[in-house]
Amino acid sequence: MDPELRVAPDRPDPANLRANAATEGYLLIRQLLPQKTVLALRREALQVLHRHRWLDPAFPVMQGVARTGFSCLRSNRQDQKDFFPSLEEYNKWSRAYADLIRLRQFQELAQHPALIAILETVFNGPVLTHGANSYHHYFPGDTSQPTVAHQDHLFFNGSPGM
Repeated sequence: MDPELRVAPDRPDPANLRANAATEGYLLIRQLLPQKTVLALRREALQVLHRHRWLDPAFPVMQGVARTGFSCLRSNRQDQKDFFPSLEEYNKWSRAYADLIRLRQFQELAQHPALIAILETVFNGPVLTHGANSYHHYFPGDTSQPTVAHQDHLFFNGSPGM
């Protein structure tokens, strides 16, 4: 784990939680969601990637190991127009992405009561989750596509000041 990511306490004080979110720009709360729920989604998501032939068949699917040399994305990208090396690679990526975001467990996770409760604490009131979920995938050992903790405000908007 990146040593710069700061973990919120198990039972965070609402004022401290809001302050941490405002200062850091994110919240990392361990074990917020039930392990069984997260593992069920992981299993389904990895099955999708397996069907799309992204995973190395020499390893158990639950390890999530990409095929040797696999990448739909350019690892050395300076601008977004060069993000995909070809239309064919883009189409492969977009088919897998579409299958992943259609998973029932994926949609349900965004509505999980524990997640909603934390968000209501941070925003000090009711929240409305965004209907357009997205995801980022990372394969073990792949450092070619690093993405730091961030909020996709440009694409999804969100709450001012967060």
